Amino acid sequence: MRTRASSRMIRSRTYSSSSSSSSIYLWLVHPLAFQLAVAEFADRFELIKRLAHRKQLSCIWIPSAGSTVAIKRFYKHVGVKSVQEKPGVYGVTLDGRWLKTPRKQCLEVPGLELASAIASEWAVQHVYIRRSSMPLTALANAALDTIPHIRPTMEASLMQFLETDTAAFRVAYPERLKEEQDRVLGPLAEYVQTRYGCKLYPTRSLVPIPPDPDSVRGVRQEIQQMDHLTFAALDLATSTTKSLVIALCLRDGFIDSFMATSASRCEEDFQMHMYGRVEGSHDLDIADTKVRLASSSFVFAAVPRSLSLSL
Repeated sequence: MRTRASSRMIRSRTYSSSSSSSSIYLWLVHPLAFQLAVAEFADRFELIKRLAHRKQLSCIWIPSAGSTVAIKRFYKHVGVKSVQEKPGVYGVTLDGRWLKTPRKQCLEVPGLELASAIASEWAVQHVYIRRSSMPLTALANAALDTIPHIRPTMEASLMQFLETDTAAFRVAYPERLKEEQDRVLGPLAEYVQTRYGCKLYPTRSLVPIPPDPDSVRGVRQEIQQMDHLTFAALDLATSTTKSLVIALCLRDGFIDSFMATSASRCEEDFQMHMYGRVEGSHDLDIADTKVRLASSSFVFAAVPRSLSLSL
């Protein structure tokens, strides 16, 4: 009886994503907010500090569909204009007004191609603005608003991926998956070693083998020389694939976004082929990965290597 009554009570209550006062909804959608609330309740200040730091690092966040409060479209026309004071730099306009970042900076990006792509994200919005469908806008916002303030910390976080890189973790069995990982991931690790002098030590156990500190110097220097927008795209690709090796190969054009998706999902795709595909789960994960990596790849191609702007 108690179970039936509880289920009826749960079914009778609904939580709308448009209601900012629904703390239950916010906790479900934002696990970090829930953890912060629990930490505050337990009066564990050290945990609060660490979680807040983790939230600060997660600056390149592309919302998932349905995870944010809907904002009604407030503009009719979308355009692209050049910034007079900065040759080669363009901004997006909404009804003739400059599009601004969350911190009220004018959203400016290098090149007409990238600005047009961002403008198209705003142009295709219908009744409501869905930020989950605007990955390029999210990258530009992060490059302008957040990365300049915490970049050294983010660079250190990126370098840590080399210790547990997807390209270095491979299985010992089954034999078919072992051969597939060596075929797909092996050339990527070899490219990074040839291009940057970074030698990975593949492991077939759960114990990682960190690369030599001296061998990662070339990768660190390359990351430090990137402009903020390219760095934002690299960070997104790395966090998506759990691999700095795959992200660097994507950035250099050694692989495209489809190959990067396959490389990052090598083991999962094998398991999916063996045991079946769960509709509404695997397909959404694959689509989300493709969108994120395609967005990073587009930025890599659109932003010139010689960019000297502080984006």
